[in-house]
Amino acid sequence: MHTRGGRIAVEVELTLKSRTRLREIVVEFGRDYDQVWYFVPDRIEETLTTIAQDAPQDNVRVHRYAPIVAAWPRDRRRQDRLQQTRARG
Repeated sequence: MHTRGGRIAVEVELTLKSRTRLREIVVEFGRDYDQVWYFVPDRIEETLTTIAQDAPQDNVRVHRYAPIVAAWPRDRRRQDRLQQTRARG
């Protein structure tokens, strides 16, 4: 994203990666962008926050996204199948 304040990388973490890979990405984005906004599920918030705090740059922010948002596509498909099953029988 380009703003008057510079370039902002917006990352939504959907797949679990190794700490090593997360560290590589955080360092690279921190170097290449003016700000980095990470949106993560609960399960990796603490890990990514620690990685961001240890990064050479101080421009990475970690934000938690609601579990309901993270699970929505899977849960929605489950609800759709349940409704179809009920409709049939």
